[in-house]
Amino acid sequence: MDTDPRRVRVVAERRVLPRRRGFVSSSLRLAQRRAGLIALALLPLTLAHLGMLRVMHGESPLGPWPALAVLVLQLALVAMSKLDAGSAEAGLRRFASVSVALAWALALHWHAHPGGGVTQITPAALLVVLLPIVIPLSFRWAIAVVSLAAAAQPATAALLQLLGLLDTSSRDLALSALGTASALAVGLVSARVSSWSRTDLARDIGGYRLVRKLGAGGAGEVWEGRHRLLARPAAVKLLAPSSTSRSFLVRFEREAQATALLSSEHTVSLYDFGIGQQGTPYYVMELLTGFDLQRLVEERGPLHPARVVHLMRQACDSIGEAHELGIAHRDIKPSNLFVVRRGLTRDFLKVLDFGMVSAHETSEAGGGLTTLSQDGFLYGTPAYMPAEQAAGETVDYRADLYQLGCVMFFLITGRAVFEKKSPLALAVAHASEAPPRPSRVATGPVPADLEAVVMRLLEKDPAKRFQSVRELQAALERLACANQWTPEDAASWWRSFAPPATDERTTIIRALRKHAL
Repeated sequence: MDTDPRRVRVVAERRVLPRRRGFVSSSLRLAQRRAGLIALALLPLTLAHLGMLRVMHGESPLGPWPALAVLVLQLALVAMSKLDAGSAEAGLRRFASVSVALAWALALHWHAHPGGGVTQITPAALLVVLLPIVIPLSFRWAIAVVSLAAAAQPATAALLQLLGLLDTSSRDLALSALGTASALAVGLVSARVSSWSRTDLARDIGGYRLVRKLGAGGAGEVWEGRHRLLARPAAVKLLAPSSTSRSFLVRFEREAQATALLSSEHTVSLYDFGIGQQGTPYYVMELLTGFDLQRLVEERGPLHPARVVHLMRQACDSIGEAHELGIAHRDIKPSNLFVVRRGLTRDFLKVLDFGMVSAHETSEAGGGLTTLSQDGFLYGTPAYMPAEQAAGETVDYRADLYQLGCVMFFLITGRAVFEKKSPLALAVAHASEAPPRPSRVATGPVPADLEAVVMRLLEKDPAKRFQSVRELQAALERLACANQWTPEDAASWWRSFAPPATDERTTIIRALRKHAL
């Protein structure tokens, strides 16, 4: 298939990466909407209660304002449950804040009304008990919310007494404080139990049990998981609750869909994808045993040129297939390339994190991939960003080729193409500065033909680079050192430098064998 970016338009969004609105609604938002439905269901009861107090005891000394505040806040809860603005977690916190305000309005209306009693169980006290059950907040947030809501009853009673609008004894106030303390205790216990329950549920994602955390970043975490029935080890990627905005969720779904589309053996395999019981989007991929190239170079130094070529030819297989499907990676860097043991093979490369794919972001002018995502953020890593992307211009598949050149430079020399202190300085350097030749900064010899390939990949003008991954692959195969890194070399290196295999499968097989006996 011809993948010349000047003639082939990006595959349409609906054909490759369809967006489904349903994915964006996590169970955190469902919890918010459920709480809104409860507020809506209680609205007629609130109206009946307010009307009954008005008929039986007349108007409150404060006028209609406390009752009006109760109605407005309750309607606000119903309206907020319909909104999707921001992350689900932030939405729940706003919902909880309005609920606290409602507790104060209820307490003020109850105590200010002639029919209210200081020692009775008030609607505000009931709200204190219900809040941590209905709204799935973290325990720390639940403590703050429940405590503020519980403070409404004694505080409003004391305030009205100071204003001369409430005539009650110190004994009644003490009994009121005791009732508030009881409601607070019940609310805190409910919050703790709910938190424990959610934590236990969170350890099970889909059909997998989370075992240990492998890593974490700004957008989420990666855990080692084990299938409950098959006992298969896997890596489970979870999206952080703070990243559950619509744009992040769509991007996360896009990453999973892109990975699932690819069949190259050098692309990480995807096992499962969905939303956990606590509303956490996740996908499950194969658990890799080995090193990412960033860690490999940092710990063991620059790689032998023949090994660099060996690894890059494998990367081309994965990225080339993606390009032929209309998918660009857009964040190729050493930490997204993983060298592993696979069966009896060593130095087997896997490409991870196709989260930067942009098959649906087409340019009206030339059908290329735009630099900016739909949410306005610049995708990619500054140290590996091509000139056209750093300048905010339209990019295409050749941006991935530039990033492969940056990766090759790093593997050969042990340093990035440009070493700057800020992302902005890096972007400027990629856009305007000439890259150094690998032979001038490498500690060992660099074959001239390999250096020529790297320098062509690092051209500022995309037209001067290789025009497809197939073309790059062919150039790598023609290098003098193309087949000098042998399976024996790889096996010898892994025996000498790699840690002993700690394959989870060995432990599982031993356990199954023992159980069978």
